[in-house]
Amino acid sequence: MTVRIGVGVAADNVRVILLSRDGEVRWHVEVPRHSTGPESLGPALRSSFAALPRPRWARPKVIVALGPHCTQLRLLSELPPLGKAVDVSRAVAEGYSRFFLRNGVPLITGGVRMIDDRRAWAAAFETPVVETVIACCREWRLRLVAIVPSAAVLHAGLAGPQFLWDDGVVRSQIDYAGTIMSAFTRAPRLDEHSPPPDTLVPRERLLALGPSGWRFADAFGAAAVGVREPLRLHGAALKIRESRAPAWRRRIGIAAAVLTLAMAAFTPGARAWRTEQLAESELRARTAEQQRLALTAKELDRVTDALAEGTVFLRHRRSHLTLLSSLTTALPADAWITAIKTDSAGGHIVTFASRAAAVLAAMDSVAEIGGAELLGPVTREVVGTREAERATFRFRWDDGDCALRAAQCALSEEAR
Repeated sequence: MTVRIGVGVAADNVRVILLSRDGEVRWHVEVPRHSTGPESLGPALRSSFAALPRPRWARPKVIVALGPHCTQLRLLSELPPLGKAVDVSRAVAEGYSRFFLRNGVPLITGGVRMIDDRRAWAAAFETPVVETVIACCREWRLRLVAIVPSAAVLHAGLAGPQFLWDDGVVRSQIDYAGTIMSAFTRAPRLDEHSPPPDTLVPRERLLALGPSGWRFADAFGAAAVGVREPLRLHGAALKIRESRAPAWRRRIGIAAAVLTLAMAAFTPGARAWRTEQLAESELRARTAEQQRLALTAKELDRVTDALAEGTVFLRHRRSHLTLLSSLTTALPADAWITAIKTDSAGGHIVTFASRAAAVLAAMDSVAEIGGAELLGPVTREVVGTREAERATFRFRWDDGDCALRAAQCALSEEAR
């Protein structure tokens, strides 16, 4: 019987589901973790794998879903028109520090999900967690085929277009358009003892697990659709480096080569035939090399054009890290940002604070912002145990007429 194993790694526990070929849940287990660090993940995985009912001869496939506490999701916009998802994924992997926050932890990037030519979802995973998962699967002889962010596969186990998913001290809001993630936001979880949100309604196959079946949505989603998720980490990133060929095979190869050379040396007909074969092989090699050179030249022209557009993109992009730093310094101590979106003219910011007017005044003092105004009504909402005002602000850049760097803007003003 072909089975799939889905593993959901959360900050406080590890959940494992065994799915049959027809998608039915055959077995499940939940093992707690004593801390959120990768040092507690190994014992929890080994404990769950030890209890796993495994086929006698088959090597089951394992798909692991990592929670928001150790993954990052980012919607990248205004990308250069690289065309293929593999090119965008390679560009993100080479410059991942510009898109994701490391916080002292090394990251490894997965694939990308293209929305259009200029926008794509990208994912990054904490390297120590990934290495722990690979080591445990290798230790228990389980075939690890993919690692995915849990936010991308929850739709397979939960019904509805929007979910609030708690993972340790992080609460994430995930919106789906059908089976494709359309929005993802994360914020600190203010009430750690809050009940599960009413929106977490398990689908039919998880109802058999009882009232807490929704807790296994990440593990179920990993086993059901994780292997097809474009944001997955797979392939060479999960394979074991192959060792050198055994010595006896190398000896056989050397002996065969020596025998061939001896026959060519002492047999004139064989020598002439060998010479002819070598000449034909060299001609084919030169022809193939010319074709490769022509193809490489075309690729270089395409890459040159892409780099030129990328250079223009980099010259015109603003430092969102500087903006966030200035906002963090200027905003009142009781205010926090829940969402921020920028464009070439300015952007929108959604905040929670005791007084929205204080946030508006603070934004006017930020050097990067030329002016801010309220957008829509101010609503009062209860967050945790206190009441706060939720407000949306529209702001414009201070140098809205010039998207170049400050020095270049100054030169442009002098030229006028």
